[in-house]
Order: sequence, then C-alpha cells, then structure tokens
Amino acid sequence: MNDARSLAELQRWFVHVITHERSVAEAVADAESAGLHPPGATLPSAQLSAEARLAIYHSGYRARLCECLVDDYPALQHALGRAAFQRLCLAYIERYPSRSPSLNAFGRHMASFCRDELASAPYAAELARLEWAIVEVIHAPTREPLSAQHFARLTPERFGRVALTPSPALRLLALEYPANAFYTAFRRNEAQPELSRAAPSHTLVQRRGMHVQREDLDAPRARLLERLLSGTPVAVALGAAVAADSGMSAEHVNAAFASFFEAGLFIGLEER
Repeated sequence: MNDARSLAELQRWFVHVITHERSVAEAVADAESAGLHPPGATLPSAQLSAEARLAIYHSGYRARLCECLVDDYPALQHALGRAAFQRLCLAYIERYPSRSPSLNAFGRHMASFCRDELASAPYAAELARLEWAIVEVIHAPTREPLSAQHFARLTPERFGRVALTPSPALRLLALEYPANAFYTAFRRNEAQPELSRAAPSHTLVQRRGMHVQREDLDAPRARLLERLLSGTPVAVALGAAVAADSGMSAEHVNAAFASFFEAGLFIGLEER
C-alpha cells in the first residue's frame, strides 16, 4: 500500500513538472511548495543532471502535442506561418492540457481558441472549423447509407412524417471566409486565395469509404440540406424549399434531394 501511494505521489509530481508552463527549475520549486516532491524523486545520470533529464520530458510533452496540432491543422499553420502557429499551439496547450490517453480529440477547441486569441483575424477560426470537421469525419463511424429506393415503400401519410438520420461522417459548415478554397489550393500546392477577404459559403464535408470529400453548395441547396439535417420531415423540408423565394423549382428541389441520397448523406428514417 505504501509503495502504491508513493508511486501515485511520484506520478502526480512528475505530471506537474513536465506540464508546467515555465522552466523545469521553476516547475520543481512550484511542486515543492505545493508538497508534491517525494524524497529522491530526481537523480542525475552519468551524463545529465536531474534537471536536464526532466527537461527532456518537459520539452517533449509540448513538442508531441504541437505535432498533433500540426497534423490536424496544416492549412492553419500555413496561413499563420510556422512561428506564429507554434506560439498559438503553446498557448493552446496551456489553456487545454491533454486529459486523455488518446490525442484524437485534443485539438477540438482550436476554432474557439482562435476566436479568442486571434480576434483580429477571424478567418483563422473559420479555417480551423473546416480542418476540425475533416478530422471529425475521418474518425466518425462508418454506416451504410440509405438509397432513394427506401422511399418507394412509404405511404403519402408517412412521407409527411418521416425525417432523415444524417451520416455521422458528415458536416455542413456555414463559413464567412473562403476556407475551403484556401484549403484546396494549399493541398494542391497552388496559389491560395486571399483568406482575409470575406466570401460567405456553405461547405459540405463528408467521408465516403476511405476518402474525405469537400464541396461548396449554393445557398438554396445548403438551406434545403440544413432543414433535412435538423430533423425536419422530408415533405415539410421539400415544400419549404419550393415555397421559399430561392429560385428553386420543384424539379430543382427534387434533383437536389436525389443528389443528397446519391452522395450517401443519410443512414436512416425516423417517424416524427
């Protein structure tokens, strides 16, 4: 029992030191003042002092988390520049230290963090939203999509009540800046558009099989899809799209609806 308690104390002390925002010396002193320094916790090696040995983990902790954020946000790093993005990452780590054995969700706060820290560059948060949507659909579970034939068996009464269940590997983003155009040009190693110039768009992000696809939708199709994704009954959503002064005829609405099925955006039907 004593050994277990000693190990737990040592682990708490070690985590405190390596995740401390300042130097190792300051982290050790801070731990000692908090009563978190078990006797004999640090020893030198033949080549390194105890402090130098701890510094390896202190710096490695941040380096690994920064690598994770670069993996999730390569276009954001490109847009801001490596040095500025590194500073952003270090500040992010202090605000949102890792709390899980898995790093898959570590970067999930980046868009809101950019809104707080880079208020003068709102396009950064928009680009972060897009890149995080890509991360989310990559890790989303795979579900068998519905086909248009699933509607063939519905009576007119049920058609007015049934809603669609969206694929978990799907995100629809309303963006104020050309994040998708910038991301596409970045990935193709082409000249990127001016990201800071407002250009509202709706971007559909989805994974089909092993491939992530991104598509900008015009406003009428995006509004129709938003209604369907929100759980609005299909007949109501289609009727609203035709009734709205959107420039979409019934034929265009039906064609858009069919294209959503062909894209595999829905996985189930729900009675309302």
